[in-house]
Amino acid sequence: MSGQGRQAWTVRGGAKGECEADSLERSIVLLGFNDIPDLSPAASREAIKELVRFGRPSHNEHHRNNVSSQLFAFKCRMAVGDIVAMPLKSIPGFVAVGQVRSKYQRIEIDDEERHARLIEWRQPHVDRSKIAPDLLASIDARQTVSQPRAEDSNQRLAAIYENGIDPQVSADASDLDDVDVYAAAQDPEEAILDRLRTQFPGRQMERLVAAILEAEGYVALQSSGSADQGVDVLAGHGPMGFDPPRICVQVKNTASPIDAATVQQLHGAMTQFGADQALFVSWSGYTSAAESEARRNFFTMRLWKATDVLDAVCRNYDRLPEEIRAEIPLKQVWTLVQDDDL
Repeated sequence: MSGQGRQAWTVRGGAKGECEADSLERSIVLLGFNDIPDLSPAASREAIKELVRFGRPSHNEHHRNNVSSQLFAFKCRMAVGDIVAMPLKSIPGFVAVGQVRSKYQRIEIDDEERHARLIEWRQPHVDRSKIAPDLLASIDARQTVSQPRAEDSNQRLAAIYENGIDPQVSADASDLDDVDVYAAAQDPEEAILDRLRTQFPGRQMERLVAAILEAEGYVALQSSGSADQGVDVLAGHGPMGFDPPRICVQVKNTASPIDAATVQQLHGAMTQFGADQALFVSWSGYTSAAESEARRNFFTMRLWKATDVLDAVCRNYDRLPEEIRAEIPLKQVWTLVQDDDL
């Protein structure tokens, strides 16, 4: 199908990216709004508004109208063949672009009924540098369901779906030098995540994680990078780091979610290093099987995604080394919380 006539949509995969892994793994797009009943019987905006009133009786009318409009768009206005862009919080620096393959469905995931549509994610990891700033800013809209308002959004996102690049961005990397991906993002969190990803590639992310742990009261040692059995940082309490809890940490900065087998390997390395607990830090998120594995080892293991690293940076910012703060200069700003998808 050509780009002509197709509408483009942005769908956020949860405030913290919690719907993204399931969406990409299962070739669907999921919404939050889990407290809103099945939309299948609703054929009008007013009918959906009634379901929202039922699901969120304590919210004010403005909020319910906002949520109703988004759910109406997802259920009734979005059409098979339309293009969907999902900015990825779990894999910062990337946007997933796909095509709608079904009408609205109710899908059960982890014993919970969810709002969904089938999607062909032909371009699951489009680098944000391949999208021009005006379109990127539209994609980063705060609402869960919206339509990008940049010029020619429909045609440009259809082209990204086909080719992986915005027609307004040259395929020649030299033409990208003047593109400020940080200024393009409307969402400050997206901008900071982009900065973290680009400022701390590869082993530099291990350095950042070690600095975070030291700011939280640990003595941390970054590995030499050879024969470390997948352990990148060791950390412990006490003046010399001998005291529990002793933690072994693995850091992955890849484009693919971490699977259960990789998580299991880190858990096994705890014994070899005499650690009490394990921390896995993945910039690309985790498969649902990996998250299930971590739940089974809840008292000895934690998984950090990119947003968890951001949270840790923010709560420890004043205690981080000066050179790291210079690489990610931040200042505290108070803003009104957007509760559209809470």
